[in-house]
Amino acid sequence: MSTASTGTPSPVVSAPPQPATETANTIGRALMLLGDQWTLLILQRAFLGAERFQDWYDGLNISNASLSARLAQLVEAGVLLRTPARAGGGRSVYRLSESGLGTWTVFVAIWRWEQDWISAPRPTPTELVHDDCGARGIAPQLRCTACHKPASLRNVTARPLAELAVIERSFVPRRHRQQRTALEAGDRLTFHAETMEILGDRWNIPLLAVSMLGLRRFSEFERALGLPPSVLSQRLRRLTELEVFAADSGERTDHRREYRLTRKGRAFFDVLMLLSDWGNQYIPSADGNSLILDHVPCGLPLHPELACSGCDRTLSRASIHFALSFT
Repeated sequence: MSTASTGTPSPVVSAPPQPATETANTIGRALMLLGDQWTLLILQRAFLGAERFQDWYDGLNISNASLSARLAQLVEAGVLLRTPARAGGGRSVYRLSESGLGTWTVFVAIWRWEQDWISAPRPTPTELVHDDCGARGIAPQLRCTACHKPASLRNVTARPLAELAVIERSFVPRRHRQQRTALEAGDRLTFHAETMEILGDRWNIPLLAVSMLGLRRFSEFERALGLPPSVLSQRLRRLTELEVFAADSGERTDHRREYRLTRKGRAFFDVLMLLSDWGNQYIPSADGNSLILDHVPCGLPLHPELACSGCDRTLSRASIHFALSFT
């Protein structure tokens, strides 16, 4: 995940990663849970206070069956804790577990990316407030917990490199049929539809991940991810339309083109790193198949954290809140 002096990521592998594992790697395991639009929205609303089935049903345009299935999966994964209804009345309560609460950094990083790269405004914008210093409208910065220096695509490397090979057999089969959620443009609480399209597809994040390792060519993506050519073409074409990738010019066919991350695509680095870190912490692999990242400035394994852009102190879940901005 190093970059050349031009500011564009340069390859850190001499050949495309080899599909070497039978079990899901860090990113794969995290995506099994979070790589679904409804799941992301359910967790987001849990942070905002939803805890009963009706809270999500009323707040989201989701079917009874879809909501039941997602809640059951999140309980099974230990992301939500379910308190059964008492005999004789009442309804079950779902609350975020320690691992569920641990996703707060991912959601903050998604919000920050939207602030920087989605031009469509919300009817009522939100701003992030750091309660410890009182700063409003902060822009959280990703940094290394060991040295407190910034962590970016320019100064992070991955090892072993083969572990970003996220081929089909690396994933537990998707439990839910991929659907597009009916996001309301006027809903200030939800994510932008474009963000959901990037995050809510099981292959988009792996595509971004191997691109950040330096892969460019269609054949390299195909080899590393094990995707059928038609599916890969569709994903690359759509991500290019969203200006996450830029395809080289010329008369080449899809199979011969090179695709490079744009600034918008590279900015998704923070989300990817925090997603991977959450997977390492809360759904580790018994065989050690985790994505290990090294922070070049200090030479230590990267454990990312978010820092306040105002006072430079480390942010915690309890020290920040979102406030509606009417200015």
